[in-house]
Amino acid sequence: MTTLHYDGQTIETTTEQFDTLRVLGSGCYGTVLAVTIQDHPNVQMAVKKIKLETQEERQASTYTDLTTIQNVGSKNYPYIISYYGSVIDTR
Repeated sequence: MTTLHYDGQTIETTTEQFDTLRVLGSGCYGTVLAVTIQDHPNVQMAVKKIKLETQEERQASTYTDLTTIQNVGSKNYPYIISYYGSVIDTR
């Protein structure tokens, strides 16, 4: 369970509650999906799904990338999308 802050709302959710609308793109760093949240059907967002690496060196790089995305996406830059939160799925 994680908390997302979206458009003045606080949303508690898990990855199981994401309904995929379509794939927006994919590459070597993951896949970006357009999703809605089951309990919040009017909330539509892009979710970047990345695989957490098991190799220690790559895992550190993944967490560094996530921290950068959080820092940049949490600001109000005019040409960068907003960051609402992270969900780590351990399945």
